[in-house]
Amino acid sequence: MNKQIRITVLSGPGMNFARLASLGLIGLAIVFGLNHAAFAQGISTTAQLKQACETSPGNVVNITQPTKIEFGPALPTPENISTGCTLNIGPNASFEVKQVAVSFAGALAIQSSVKTKVVFEDAPWSATSVNINLAGEFSELISKQSRLQAGGGNLSLSLAATGKLELINPFGLNPNGLEATGSVSISAGNKFSGVIGDANIQAGTGISISMGGADSILKLDEASLNTTAGAISISGAGQKTNVEMNQGNYSAPAGISVTLPSASTGLKVKDGVFSGGNGSITLQSGGAAAAFGNIEVNQSSFSTSSTVQITSGQGGKTIVDNVQLNGSQGVEVRSGNQGSTLVKNSGGTSASVTVATGVGGVCLSNNNLFNAPVQNLCLP
Repeated sequence: MNKQIRITVLSGPGMNFARLASLGLIGLAIVFGLNHAAFAQGISTTAQLKQACETSPGNVVNITQPTKIEFGPALPTPENISTGCTLNIGPNASFEVKQVAVSFAGALAIQSSVKTKVVFEDAPWSATSVNINLAGEFSELISKQSRLQAGGGNLSLSLAATGKLELINPFGLNPNGLEATGSVSISAGNKFSGVIGDANIQAGTGISISMGGADSILKLDEASLNTTAGAISISGAGQKTNVEMNQGNYSAPAGISVTLPSASTGLKVKDGVFSGGNGSITLQSGGAAAAFGNIEVNQSSFSTSSTVQITSGQGGKTIVDNVQLNGSQGVEVRSGNQGSTLVKNSGGTSASVTVATGVGGVCLSNNNLFNAPVQNLCLP
């Protein structure tokens, strides 16, 4: 049955109320049609993402509205995209994926210069390299029960001032939340809040977590960091940087460093296993002229063929309790001037062991058993 639609153009001074009502209905129909067309142009399936990435010039896709991809092949089967892809997230837009897997044949980049939120939930995504750069103020990157994998290069996550990162639980039986054959790097700006829980970071050539702002918090809870080559580095330049490391394994053949050199910083380690290979293991909170850096290490072990150093700054506190310190070339635990050092119920094997404080400080060494030919334990 054929239907005809006739639109009458109404004009003139004789236009009555009924005609105005007809115009209103037509206007509503036009607006509905425009909105429907805009919605149809959005991306909600992995197949639509594949088409957009493979056919867009330069494989660049602009995300201009809140976007949620939750339809695709049944997990764990991925949607295979034959190219790389760059996703540009614009104003008032966000990007979320849920219960879908995607594999890119090239590099994946997700970037934004405005406030935005990127969420992966039950979503294993892989590419040759991964670069997520959220440069806008108040940006968030959340990964739950997911995995981001760079199978042929580096994986980089960057958050600007006032950024939030959550990496919680990996996808499936693989314990890695972030994985790269190259390096894994996480960088953050002025005010940063980061949580990595029940999810490991695995790299081929090194792991770096850098917090450059004045106020940063990082919590590693049952999260392990491992690299087959290179070093592990966690650093914070801000005066209110606090790092907590609970129940994790940290392994790097070229050494491990957690350095918070500014004033009023804090580092807590509990139930940690540190393996530094041929490199040194360094934990630092505060510096020679930076007051009130505090370090507390409990029920942990350190092993390296180089040195182990655990130090706090001027007026700071260094507490080591029930810790095995095995640094072949030397072990040093100290606080700065007017600081306090306490080492108890600990031991280890090394060429030398030093437990000390600075001028005007307090040093206590209780119930320790070290196997070292040179031992300087709280000497006056």
